Amino acid sequence: MSIQNASIEVDQKARAYAANHAGVNYGDAVRQVLRDDTDLARRYEGATASSNTVTQDSQALDHAAREYQNEHPGVDYTSACKAVIRESEERHADKVKEADRRSRAYLAEWPSLRTYESAQTKVFADDPALAADVGGDANMRAIQRLIAYVGGLPRHAAGTISIDDAVRLVSDYYSELASRAAGDWLTDRAVSLASATVQQGEPTADNKFSGALTEIRRQNPSVDALYSRGILSAEALTTICWPLRFV
Repeated sequence: MSIQNASIEVDQKARAYAANHAGVNYGDAVRQVLRDDTDLARRYEGATASSNTVTQDSQALDHAAREYQNEHPGVDYTSACKAVIRESEERHADKVKEADRRSRAYLAEWPSLRTYESAQTKVFADDPALAADVGGDANMRAIQRLIAYVGGLPRHAAGTISIDDAVRLVSDYYSELASRAAGDWLTDRAVSLASATVQQGEPTADNKFSGALTEIRRQNPSVDALYSRGILSAEALTTICWPLRFV
């Protein structure tokens, strides 16, 4: 069975399970289906890049949300999830600020690094613990994490994902991650543009990257709005998560 069909089968079985068990939400139904069918679970885990990370994150969120409910009687599960994520994002934001400060310091100390991204990579290489906290290690950048989360949504028969569902998911749970992914996307294309102009014989000064980044941001206003102002749109999400197909 193909990866695409595995996702469809999980979705169909989860919806049927939820329909036959009053009070069971879709997320719990998916988890029950995967527990009952280990072969399907194995195939489903290959349905998206880094699916193992997504599964672990989902389990951790579920555990933390239920603990939050125990500590705050009367709070429903969805509100508990949002509260846990909000607190986690606040802690994460502090780590992001630290990584940003150190990356800028590295770039000032070692101009040969040339780009902010290269400086950040060196910061993470020097401090793996910070890399793990920020989620910016070389094997799982913000773009990759965002694509993995969005790619885990139920798919239509053609393998497409509802853009409305994707925007809702990211808006509710991964807004800060989406902004960082937008920064990754803009940086990657600015580096490519700067490299191309250098190869054509233009100056190799550090401001070449700055000029390229300004141009890329101008050409992609929806992605820039997400990066600089946190404004999420279907266009920005579709552009950043380009390996996925949306309807």
